[in-house]
Amino acid sequence: VMVQRRVRAYLTPDQICAVVGTYRPGPRFVSLIRSLEGQVRQIVVVDNASAEGGAELLRQVASMATVEVIRNSRNLGVAAALNQGVRWAAELGFGWVLTLDQDSRPAENMLAELMAARKSLEEPERTAILAPQVIDEGLGRKAPFLQPRGGIFYRRTTCDAPLLENVTTVITSGSLIQISAFEVIGGFREDFFIDYVDTEFCLRAQTHGYRVAAACRAKLYHRLGERKRLAFGPFSLFPTFHPPSRWYTISRNRVPMLRAYGLRFPNWLTYELVASAFITLRMLLTEDERPAKLNAILRGSWDGLRGRLGPPPVE
Repeated sequence: VMVQRRVRAYLTPDQICAVVGTYRPGPRFVSLIRSLEGQVRQIVVVDNASAEGGAELLRQVASMATVEVIRNSRNLGVAAALNQGVRWAAELGFGWVLTLDQDSRPAENMLAELMAARKSLEEPERTAILAPQVIDEGLGRKAPFLQPRGGIFYRRTTCDAPLLENVTTVITSGSLIQISAFEVIGGFREDFFIDYVDTEFCLRAQTHGYRVAAACRAKLYHRLGERKRLAFGPFSLFPTFHPPSRWYTISRNRVPMLRAYGLRFPNWLTYELVASAFITLRMLLTEDERPAKLNAILRGSWDGLRGRLGPPPVE
C-alpha cells in the first residue's frame, strides 16, 4: 500500500535542494555549482573521497554561502552519495531535490522549466521523478525516452511536446525528485554502486504506484563516457569507451535487474536485451581494450548470478 503525503500543487525554488555527488571532480564542477546559486535555496555536495586535486575544488565551493560539502573517507558509490544528500535535505525540511552529476551542465532555465512542467501533470502528487531533456554535450544529440507500447513492445520517443508522461526510465542527473516519494520508495540501491542505480530507482518507483515524467523544454547537457562518432559508410556508431571496471558493474548489475523487473516491465525487458546485445557488439567492433572488457563482462555476469554486489574489484 502506498503511503502518500499531501504535496503542494505548486513548487518554488525555496522548496528545492540541489544534491551533487562527486568523485574526482574536474574544473567544470565549480561552474555547475555557480550556475545553481540563486536557482535553489541550498546545495549539498557529497564527495566520495576525492584526491587532492578534487579536494581543492571542493574547498572552493564550500566557501559559497548556500553550499554544504559532505566528504566521505572512502568511495561509497553514486547511490550512497545521493542517498546521503537526499536525507540531509529531508532533515532540513525540503520537499524536493534536484540530483546532478558533477559533469552535467543544466541550461539556465532548466529548473524553471521543470517547475512549470509540474503544473501541467495530470496527477502531480503521484509523479515521483520529473526529468529534463538530456542532450549529449559531446555529440549534440538528444536522448530519446523509453515508453511502453503494450506487452513486450516499447518505443523510443523524441521529446517534442512540452510534457512527456508515462516514461519508463530516466537518468538521475537533472531529475527533480519528490522527497516524500523517495521515502516511500526507499532510496537508491547502494549495493549497485554505480550502474543501473537510476534505472532501478525508476522501476521501483513505479511498483509503488508512482510515475516518471519528462519536461521536454528543460535541457540538461550531459556526457556519457567518452563517446565518439564513428562513421561506417551511411551508418554511424557512438561507442562510450567505458573502462573495463564499468563494463564489470554494467554486466553484474544487469543480472539482478532482469530478475527483479523483467516480468513486471516486459517492455523494459525487451529493450534491455536488445540494447545490451547492441552495445556489446558495438564495443567489440569499435573500442580498444576489447579482451579486458570482454573479460570484465564475463566476470561481472558471473558475480551477478552469484549475488556478489558492492564496489567493483577494480576502480
